[in-house]
Amino acid sequence: MAALRNARKLFDQVMSRLGCDLDTFSSWRTSAITRFSLCTTEDGGCPELIVDDDPSTIQYHSITSFRQRFNSPPTLAFINESDLRHVQWLGHFRYVALVDSSYGRCVCKSIQSTETMNHWENEFINLIRLHESPYIVNLVGVVTARHPYSPDGEAVVTAFLLEYGPCGTLKDFITKVDHVRLSKWMLKVAKGLDDMHRLGIVHGDLKPENVIIMESDEPKIIDLAQSGYTRNYHAPEFPDIFETETSWQSSLDIYSFGVVYSVLVSGPDVNLPSTGSDQSSPIISLITRCLAIDPQQRPSAEEIIDTLRNLNQENELGCR
Repeated sequence: MAALRNARKLFDQVMSRLGCDLDTFSSWRTSAITRFSLCTTEDGGCPELIVDDDPSTIQYHSITSFRQRFNSPPTLAFINESDLRHVQWLGHFRYVALVDSSYGRCVCKSIQSTETMNHWENEFINLIRLHESPYIVNLVGVVTARHPYSPDGEAVVTAFLLEYGPCGTLKDFITKVDHVRLSKWMLKVAKGLDDMHRLGIVHGDLKPENVIIMESDEPKIIDLAQSGYTRNYHAPEFPDIFETETSWQSSLDIYSFGVVYSVLVSGPDVNLPSTGSDQSSPIISLITRCLAIDPQQRPSAEEIIDTLRNLNQENELGCR
């Protein structure tokens, strides 16, 4: 009963934000909604209301229309949903799951609503454009299933599969990794950003959770949907840019890179370095430049690569 009371309390808080309540929100009875849920964030932020659309209203792509619309590599695999075995849900959202397939263990991102389809398509396009980058998560294939609301039972694309990082994310290594190993990781993260920025792609939500560590100890950037930003990791100008739908600049990712690096070194509760910080450490100096309030004063990903490459070479010489 306590769990039910807490759930109703959270629901009422969200509905209050929407300016309505359960008894007067008549659109629940007429809109195409099959399920809703309340999810809270790890940092104790305001609960988020997640709504699943009636699947009959989602305009899934048939395999034919999908091939025509998206310029995907001819080698891209099409995997039947029946060939996947669900392992567990990942994060707060039902559209991200860990699955086993003939291609090994993968992360499955599925389409649950019209809104998630838009984000899904955006991420898929970015993954296709970046498929040659070794610093971006690999696209394994797309998932197909019979459309339950199609008269002829045609097969449609419902999800895509990504390679899985079995060693966790950078979040698991906050203040737990030596500086030499960390600088090598961050060099490759910077290379991933450089690959993105050269194509005009801005991540927008770089944070420790969005960099996975592969079994080979290689970091790879994930979550290229460009659907939002995360508190404490975004550049100070980003909320206004996001709300006004102003074009995103690569300097947004550079600021987030500086925050991620600082958090990995010192932890999330330590104040970020400022202009007046001790510049004797080359890493602190780099982080401080990334965190410049003026976006024009932040280095490019290419400049970060040069700095970290030189630092890594010095570390290697010092170990000999």
